[in-house]
Amino acid sequence: MKLPLTRHEAAPVAVKGLLTLGLHLLTLGAAQTLTPAQVTSLPLLFRYQAEPARQNFSAAEKYANQTLIRRLASRPELKKYVAQQVMYFDGLNERDVVFTLKAPFRNQEPETLTVVNLYEAEPPIQLLHLSGNRSAREAAWVTEPQFNFNLCGLHQAYTTRDVNADGQREVALVIGCGDAGGGGVHFFLYAWTRGELALSTNVVVVSSGRESDVQNHVTTHELHVVKGQTPRLYSLVTEEIEQITRNTRPRTLKRTMTVKAIPWVMGNRNGNADDPYRIRRLW
Repeated sequence: MKLPLTRHEAAPVAVKGLLTLGLHLLTLGAAQTLTPAQVTSLPLLFRYQAEPARQNFSAAEKYANQTLIRRLASRPELKKYVAQQVMYFDGLNERDVVFTLKAPFRNQEPETLTVVNLYEAEPPIQLLHLSGNRSAREAAWVTEPQFNFNLCGLHQAYTTRDVNADGQREVALVIGCGDAGGGGVHFFLYAWTRGELALSTNVVVVSSGRESDVQNHVTTHELHVVKGQTPRLYSLVTEEIEQITRNTRPRTLKRTMTVKAIPWVMGNRNGNADDPYRIRRLW
């Protein structure tokens, strides 16, 4: 089943002159040499959308999700994890399944990835489950925050099409948080390396906060990529100062647009103190 781009996958963009631009990037290297138009001509990795998105499942898919959720709930590894790590856990049901997709993730053989909202309170925790690979056994991981989240939840989850040119897909999880007139959206890109889930990069893609009682500062990142063994990630950064008035929409007073390079750090960084998310393999 083909799903909308913003829901399920960041698709490549067919661009005339993309090869020329790629050579230009290799020659110049620095993000400040790129114009916003050059960055937006690259394949899209993330663009913010205001409304959270979920997959619309067919009746057959809902039944398969129910079966999987029952299996997951019965696993002793998951029972032990929630007993030790999750407060006020009230169980799983089919509505906790965010999306599922069959594609290559750990090697070249397609397998079924299912992303589950394990816990939607504070902190939000996601479970990533892989099955159906004849050369790799069924496995499950949880991703959990390492810092304090306040009023947060999963905003988007989708796969990306082989950003690092290893023949496998990656997974993007977008977490939104906010309280007291401010907030942010965090973009986390995960990939499997040597069979283990690892964090590739993370970016605060939206941040907002009060400059004063009548002004708000909003920063938004739109992420694009030059694919390769060491991908080059670029962000089109838009900063806005808004005037806040009662009962009307904010009015933009100032808008600036710049280009920023985002580091790609692939590897099993699980548990490092500076990582905003921790990854645990359950089985």
